[in-house]
Amino acid sequence: MENRLKKISEYFIRILDDTPALIREDLKIMFETPGKMLRPAFVLMSASSGSRVSDNLYPVAAAIELLHSATLVHDDIIDYSPERRGRPSLHSRMGIKRAVLAGDYLLAKAMELASGAHKDGLVEAVNTAVSRLCLSEIDQDSGQGQYFIDRDTYYRRINGKTAELFALSCKAGAVLGGSDNTVCDTFYNIGKNFGTAFQIYDDVLDYTGSADKTGKPPGNDLKDGIPTLPLILALENGDRALERLCRSRFRLKRAEAIRRKVISGGFTRKAADIGDSFFTECIEDIETRDFSDRELFVSVIKKLKNSYESVQNFS
Repeated sequence: MENRLKKISEYFIRILDDTPALIREDLKIMFETPGKMLRPAFVLMSASSGSRVSDNLYPVAAAIELLHSATLVHDDIIDYSPERRGRPSLHSRMGIKRAVLAGDYLLAKAMELASGAHKDGLVEAVNTAVSRLCLSEIDQDSGQGQYFIDRDTYYRRINGKTAELFALSCKAGAVLGGSDNTVCDTFYNIGKNFGTAFQIYDDVLDYTGSADKTGKPPGNDLKDGIPTLPLILALENGDRALERLCRSRFRLKRAEAIRRKVISGGFTRKAADIGDSFFTECIEDIETRDFSDRELFVSVIKKLKNSYESVQNFS
């Protein structure tokens, strides 16, 4: 997989060569610390489900990673995040104006790479994913500070924000691997379930993680007025004291008190258990299929789950 992912990085190098000088060095730093490259890895592993791999496989895998990178640039601007992967975020280094331009440029290059894949509506699937990403962010932003939402609203937001790109990655890989529609739909669900679990675990970490292990202080979502699954579960339980805190005019200043009540009530553990159920369904779907990267796929997912568990503290 490492060797296969290097082929993805080659596309980034080519893009840098054509990048305007104004943003080239900043994007170079970004490409030098590409993170886990999970989404292109999911594309490549899912492609092994078929027997007729398209020449567009690597360009599309690179396109999805560029799309993900563009969303990170824009998310950091929206969230005023000073760092990304332990380094100053793009807008912290180059200012908001240039960071927006860089994010737009990455998005444009992603669409350019994906445009060559005229196969079974793949370009339309990419366009739909971009639309859902935007709508999810708008939905979350419009409800900022409103702690009382139901699970359906939460799932809708994270499906668009996180799960959609993983679902797209798996489906794109299956399509470009030559799999039939039934198999492609299965891989879409694999990605969606993984992405949902991935985001639930991340939301749990906002309550239970520590700055020395996760690189960010706990409680950021609460302080930003963003309700996630642990809080939703706690409010469903009918804790009157917690409800009063969440309805208070000063609820954002009382985020730490809210966080502690959610943890002490065991709702972070309950949320993690729900995340586990999505992981389990994801793995079960993978294991129903016979393809060359099946064991690798399961191994990667289990390793990611273990990495989250290693930094959890439910007490």
